[in-house]
Amino acid sequence: MQRVMLSVAVLLMFPVVASAGASTQSVTPTQKVITLLQGMIEKGKQQKHQEEVAYADLKVFCDDQITQAKRTVKEEDDRVLKLTADANKLNSDASAMAKRIKSDESVKSSAEQDVQASTKIRAQEHQDYQTTHKDYTESIDALSRAIAVMQKQTHSRSQASFAQLATLQTMNLIPVDSKKKIDLFLMQDPEDEGLAIAAPEANAYEFQGSHIIEMLEKLLDKFIEEKNSIGEERGKYETCS
Repeated sequence: MQRVMLSVAVLLMFPVVASAGASTQSVTPTQKVITLLQGMIEKGKQQKHQEEVAYADLKVFCDDQITQAKRTVKEEDDRVLKLTADANKLNSDASAMAKRIKSDESVKSSAEQDVQASTKIRAQEHQDYQTTHKDYTESIDALSRAIAVMQKQTHSRSQASFAQLATLQTMNLIPVDSKKKIDLFLMQDPEDEGLAIAAPEANAYEFQGSHIIEMLEKLLDKFIEEKNSIGEERGKYETCS
């Protein structure tokens, strides 16, 4: 509007020029002003149209950017929610794993104590087995020798038979009752070694000797069976272990 008013003022300031031109042209100054104003209006309309088109394009661009920005914000919000949920789950899993680790450590500690206790027990059992096996082996060997000597000397008591029977008295596995019977048998003939035994005493001695041999044979069979039994049990135990 200011530009239009300035143009009108310029035209009014030069009447002489307008009068001089009137002689050569039939267009009046007013018409020129109107024509100029119309041109300016048309130019203004074109500029307005261009500005409207540019504004529309800019508005579409801005709307697209706003829509994209909103979409991006929503995606980021969803991503934040997902990451938060994942973080919460991981924290929960970590807490559960920490409890499990603590429980496993407790179980491990208990298991290690059990292993140590079992090791001590097995060591003691192995020692007991070795001792028992040795006792059975020595007892079986002593019984076998005593039976062999007694079977050869049923009518007399030699130093060899005395020594073999005396050895049985020191064996841990020989029952107390059997040891008493052996003591009675050894005390039966008070005569010195090498002297002959009278017929009645010899018969009695032979009878008692047979009784002792029978007792020793039963003990021998019993010890052999028990030794084999503990050997089998030991074998099963070591296989399972």
